[in-house]
Amino acid sequence: MASTCFLTRSTFFVAILAALSLAGCAGSGSSSGEAKSGRSLFETIISGTAQDPEQIEQGSLTNRAPLLCPSVDIQSGTKVLRTYERDREGDPGFLRYQAIIAEVARECSLSGTNLVMKIGAAGRALTGPKGVAETISLPIRFAVIRADGTVIFSELVTSSVTFASSTASQTFSSVVETSPFSLERGEKVRVLIGFDQQNGR
Repeated sequence: MASTCFLTRSTFFVAILAALSLAGCAGSGSSSGEAKSGRSLFETIISGTAQDPEQIEQGSLTNRAPLLCPSVDIQSGTKVLRTYERDREGDPGFLRYQAIIAEVARECSLSGTNLVMKIGAAGRALTGPKGVAETISLPIRFAVIRADGTVIFSELVTSSVTFASSTASQTFSSVVETSPFSLERGEKVRVLIGFDQQNGR
């Protein structure tokens, strides 16, 4: 049975959704077209009982130093996604909508001697001058990469957002869970999130 040691604070995820919900109701996440509340996202990301980081040594990693939960970064150039009218790319007056990844977070647990990560992204999408009432799909890439460039995990998630009018703003969120992977003491990996515009089309 997998042992669990959460290395990030659950309140961090609550803060993400609390901040984003101030401007309106939450948008849909990675697995549903329905709106999510701050509490429902919390339940999606956080499960089980949190333990102190020091307790990781009491399980399968006895006599080894605690593993650190890798930090998450937004891949350069992929924080914002903009969609324009056909043949009007780059013209602000013909912007249909834009979306921005505002917050990222992660949670780590152990499965035997391997690490499992839950990685989350949250943000906001809003219509532009050419916006209409519609449902859009936001392609978000999650990846874990070793220092030598080896890809440990890569998943493309589509988050759906529905604009009720031509002047609308909605939040969105997506969460993925990696398969277990080995991580040696002191080894560094890159955890990256971003809009994958090329493969999302």
